[in-house]
Amino acid sequence: DGGPRPTVFGVIDPVGDPAVAISRLIDHAGRVVVLKSGEGLFLLSNDRRTLTQEVFPELLATRIYYLGATVWRGVLWIPTDRGVFAVSSQFGIQDVTPEVVGLRGGVSARRGQVTCLAGDAHHLYAIYESNTTSLPPYLYKANGRVGPGGVEDIAWFEVLRQADSFMRPNTRLHVVEPGDA
Repeated sequence: DGGPRPTVFGVIDPVGDPAVAISRLIDHAGRVVVLKSGEGLFLLSNDRRTLTQEVFPELLATRIYYLGATVWRGVLWIPTDRGVFAVSSQFGIQDVTPEVVGLRGGVSARRGQVTCLAGDAHHLYAIYESNTTSLPPYLYKANGRVGPGGVEDIAWFEVLRQADSFMRPNTRLHVVEPGDA
């Protein structure tokens, strides 16, 4: 009900500003992470009775592309309007935006933002939206090494430019294994 008393499950409501709806819940490293676009991330405690408000001050007042968030190699990858952030299983945060860590393959980082991410056994994939409507989105992939403390090394590569007629903005990305036809 959004009141100050615990619910039947012992959780205090509300999460952040009660006027802002919860955007998504994600299970990360056995913990429940609450994403609220414009407010940031909130973390349910191990005993599921308390909520850590504003886990990452870096994400306050940030637009989170919550549908594009994913867990890959034990790291929670969060696309925002300020960059791509990687949250380790110990809940440390790193900025792994292509403009920040750079692109490999002789391509300059473009101006824009990653709106969705997904990974497979080999790579993390990202849709990179241009800041201008005259340029179509790009598909990037990343090779990354992840350790106990988070992302130890990451290299972004431009894979392809999407067709000009492709609908934007992209909010979801899924990796599908090829199968028998």
